[in-house]
Amino acid sequence: AYYYKIIYNPANNQSIAFLVPHKASNESIKRYLTTIDEIEKMTGLDFFPQLPDDIEERMESRYDLSQWKW
Repeated sequence: AYYYKIIYNPANNQSIAFLVPHKASNESIKRYLTTIDEIEKMTGLDFFPQLPDDIEERMESRYDLSQWKW
């Protein structure tokens, strides 16, 4: 029912995630921003197990749009 995309920038340990319904839409991609934690809950996957726990927890629990160019 959904597609997801997770982008990770290892230079500054920033990430952004999108959860997009599998249907036609004219919405901005920003409408589908979500946390990696949310995608992990839905998929049962752990996307960054190799990162130190403190970095992984911070990065996966939120997103910061100021770090990304639109």
